[in-house]
Amino acid sequence: MAVSDDQGRERRFGLLPVVGNAPTVLILGTIPSVLSSRKGQYYGNPLNHFWRLMGEALKETMPDDYHARCETLTRNGIAVWDVLAECDIRGSGDHSIANPVPNDILGFLEENRSIRHVFINGKAAHRFYLAFLEGPFTGQVTVLPSSSPANAMRWADRRERWVEIGKVLRS
Repeated sequence: MAVSDDQGRERRFGLLPVVGNAPTVLILGTIPSVLSSRKGQYYGNPLNHFWRLMGEALKETMPDDYHARCETLTRNGIAVWDVLAECDIRGSGDHSIANPVPNDILGFLEENRSIRHVFINGKAAHRFYLAFLEGPFTGQVTVLPSSSPANAMRWADRRERWVEIGKVLRS
């Protein structure tokens, strides 16, 4: 990543979606963090609560291996992607995003018509989702508290909201 402006922002590119056959849930983040981008992995920062929260939602122990974690999600009908395909960003701070380019979320939903519920990981992802979504999605949309370690909140409160994913999958 090269510095792209005088604000110290770098151009960051997103990852391909994690998706299996006939997902019923899509979880959308904003854009990979610095560490996630380097690793080429969603939620690659070990301080991010995402994988622990997914284990709680699925009532499963999440494997340590990234590919096995992704398989656990897809086996349970969960797809993961980001709202943004690329942007200029300083560090991992969503608040510093400039020049965002969205992913084709509606196209993805059209290709994966089995998705009935979209969960959005945090307020920043939701803000970009609302700004770029062109057209109706007939399923449910739920905004969850960010799994980022920068989002200071009690674990029990965060967990309570994220276990909604498991409830949707079991309904």
